[in-house]
Amino acid sequence: MAPWLMLGMWLGVLGVPGAHRLYWLLAGLVLLGLGVVSEVVLRRRVWGVRVSWVRWAGLALMLGALRTVPEMPTLDVPRRTEGWFWTEGGGIWQDSSGLRVRSSDTLSEGFAYQMRVDLVPLDTALAPWVFDAARAAAPRRIIARARASARLGRVPLERPWWRRAAAWGRARIQELPWGPAARGLTQALWLGDLEDLPESVRYGFQNLGLSHVLAVSGFHLGLLWGLFVLVQRIVPPALRAGWPLLALGAIWAFVAVVGFSASSVRAAAMLSVVTVSRLWPGSPRGIDVFAVAQVLLLAWEPRMAYQLGFQLSSAAVLGLILANPPGRQANPPEGRAKPKYPRLKAVVDGIRVSLAAQWATTGLSLVTFHTVPLLFLASNLLLVPVLLLIYPYSALAMLGVGLPDPEPLLVALTTWADDPRWVWVDRFPSPMQVVLLTVGSVGGLLALRARRPWRVAVALVFTVWVVGESGPRSLREQRWISVGRGLACVQVRADTAHIFGTKYLIQNEFVWNQKLNQYFKSRGVRHIELYVRPYGQLQDAQTSP
Repeated sequence: MAPWLMLGMWLGVLGVPGAHRLYWLLAGLVLLGLGVVSEVVLRRRVWGVRVSWVRWAGLALMLGALRTVPEMPTLDVPRRTEGWFWTEGGGIWQDSSGLRVRSSDTLSEGFAYQMRVDLVPLDTALAPWVFDAARAAAPRRIIARARASARLGRVPLERPWWRRAAAWGRARIQELPWGPAARGLTQALWLGDLEDLPESVRYGFQNLGLSHVLAVSGFHLGLLWGLFVLVQRIVPPALRAGWPLLALGAIWAFVAVVGFSASSVRAAAMLSVVTVSRLWPGSPRGIDVFAVAQVLLLAWEPRMAYQLGFQLSSAAVLGLILANPPGRQANPPEGRAKPKYPRLKAVVDGIRVSLAAQWATTGLSLVTFHTVPLLFLASNLLLVPVLLLIYPYSALAMLGVGLPDPEPLLVALTTWADDPRWVWVDRFPSPMQVVLLTVGSVGGLLALRARRPWRVAVALVFTVWVVGESGPRSLREQRWISVGRGLACVQVRADTAHIFGTKYLIQNEFVWNQKLNQYFKSRGVRHIELYVRPYGQLQDAQTSP
């Protein structure tokens, strides 16, 4: 039942029913009734097939019809406002109404400022494949960019304990006698704060397929949970009964310290469902635990469905569940032979996990980042265990133990990862190619689950072929670009873009070299030719048939 509820929740939150919610609701009622009648009359099976799925499919349609799309307000026009603001770190301000803005102005933590603020709408996508800042920020309640025009006063602000703990940890890390890259990586791993991590390190980790190491998610919470499991073996027997609840409390405390990021909340919710389910006899299926956690999270905060981090982490976990062979047991019963080569089996399992996570997120990551890390398998097998040593290494350093600065090693790794040979760049899949990638990914995950190497190889070859075909496509097209009061006509012809626009827009190099960079890449544009034209002439050309 839980997977069907999860499906219905996602359909409703994403607005798939649209204006046909009433028809979805009626169809769900019909299927629910048919399912109940079929189970009673046909005794649960028809020609050996269970019919209970009809009832749950109807329930999913009903939930999809009743669950509405969350409201995500944005700012359409510039305006000036006055009120109380305080910083959340990372250049994010929040006001007393709960809305948030992004700003490059600096505010001190622990204070609320009364300010007069100029708000400017966030940038929207000017063309296909162009980053839409407004759409990406809306699920986090960020509505605009802000600039403080006047500071009228400030008062001390009582911060919650988790923000004080994060600030204390950030201060201890910044005191380490290390380089900026080493301190930034340590801060990212401990606190999930990427603000001080150099962009070169971020790109290096992305090129190696190690971005999941930087985002606090199930990977990190799983390590923390495993630590509690190990410690449980040495605690007094009187404390063992309540130890899982104590560990769960520590997990949620860590999630609070890292700022309740979407991926960490998702992982903590799954651990909570697992812990609570153990209070009853039986062992729940992984897919049921995942589905219950998803339903609870989307019911509590439906905006999570639109956050990229939540989407990627959810897809990765679902892929791991689908690829996990059924009937796996950590401790085989007596009479069942243990693996002859346990170390080789561990390597094979590591390859399966890495391949499953990459497969499950390929379609989504390709549409967003347009790159494929070619060394993701080797990086996850060889580099992740080494990077995990940052935890004990930095802990000893913060305790005063004199240890060498890991900055040179990190810089060397970043420099090596910057080699374009390790990344398949400029991938822009069409909607049909996204569908094919999804089909190939599902086929590969099911092949991993069935332990069929030849099927895995076929699915892998198919995925590589689709990714290879998703490169830039030379098109002959024309589109109009409007930025502020500027207007321009972009005409793509083979590998050249001819741009006719008003003077100040043509002179805005940031628009043509940065904002529209991905659009030009997707069209195979290598040359840009700019021409200045009067606004009236452009307006007449735009309105003419």
